Amino acid sequence: MSKPETIEQVLDLYLQNLAVTHRPGTVEQYQITFRGFVQFLSNHYPEVRRLPQLRRDPHIVKWLASLCRLRVCTRTHRIYDLRRCLRDLAGERRNSLRDDLIVRRDFPLQDKYLPRPLSPEDDLLLCNQLRKTAKIQSTALLLMRATGMRVGECLNLDVDCVRDLGDQQWAIRVPLGKLHTERWVPLDGQGRSLVDQLLEFRARVPAPIREASSYLLLRKNGRRLSYDMMSTAIKKAAQLARCSLPRITSHQLRHTYATEILRGGASLPAVKALLGHAKIEMTLRYIQVSQVDLQREYKSARDNLANLYQLPRHRMPRDEFEHPYIRVLQCLTDAAHFLEMHRRRLDNPRQEVTIRRLLNRLTKVSNKLKRLDCPEPTKG
Repeated sequence: MSKPETIEQVLDLYLQNLAVTHRPGTVEQYQITFRGFVQFLSNHYPEVRRLPQLRRDPHIVKWLASLCRLRVCTRTHRIYDLRRCLRDLAGERRNSLRDDLIVRRDFPLQDKYLPRPLSPEDDLLLCNQLRKTAKIQSTALLLMRATGMRVGECLNLDVDCVRDLGDQQWAIRVPLGKLHTERWVPLDGQGRSLVDQLLEFRARVPAPIREASSYLLLRKNGRRLSYDMMSTAIKKAAQLARCSLPRITSHQLRHTYATEILRGGASLPAVKALLGHAKIEMTLRYIQVSQVDLQREYKSARDNLANLYQLPRHRMPRDEFEHPYIRVLQCLTDAAHFLEMHRRRLDNPRQEVTIRRLLNRLTKVSNKLKRLDCPEPTKG
């Protein structure tokens, strides 16, 4: 076999070696990156045929500029794939190739989105609707909600995924997923019954087809559930349940699970293990998702500071006879508080403007009530 000389031949050989230790999906991702890079060089720098001819400026710099039209996550994957390939090839020392053609500052800043858990109201409506549907897709979605699994992990569950720990305790083995690691997740009685329902759906598959597959989620024709089927099922359930959010995804069930157990008092290391996170920073994001929790913590901290340093605060009359309208003022204060909490959860700018106006009116009414028992100044 002749030694590869052109860039395209070298990259093809790299892909062949990569396929030995990586998944087909990963190899395909690298292939897309390499194909685009070779096409870019062919269109703009046809004279560059070998790796030693590559220069950071203009070849790599211009290629990076051509990626700007892509999404941030896609662009990051493209840059990472090519940088790893070039560094591996430079490390082999078979090519006079520099290992600093792509540097850290070439990567775009990542968009850091907060998790989007469902509100308690939407969570209840959606789960009730999924229970009414009683199909394999809806049952699988309820199992995701009870365990915090990713949709891909749920689709790959084995038929013997549940372990009986005794004393009415169970655990479910979550298969290899996004981070290539298995994990065990505690399962309560409700989750155990959901697995039993999925086994009943599986029992309806013809025996020869059923015995040939080890997957838990099988349709009547013996085929596995797909991402599209799960996505369609949760969208339809959200519409029938009349949830407040215009669009709900299956991954929000995972966010809701994580937020719920954090509020219940689970530690961050425990939540990290349950969700299968690689870094604790991924778990820390769930602390920021609830504005109600943040407001409670903020108010508690302000009260502690006020008691510690004797900060001057607005004094509301506490004695019923100290102010003739104490009960009305208290009701107005509570109404303003609930409106403010509701406003912070809104995604509709028009409704937010309306609630701000109502809050302003409540403040004016409260101020006028406080001045009613004050003597009017005498005119000279």
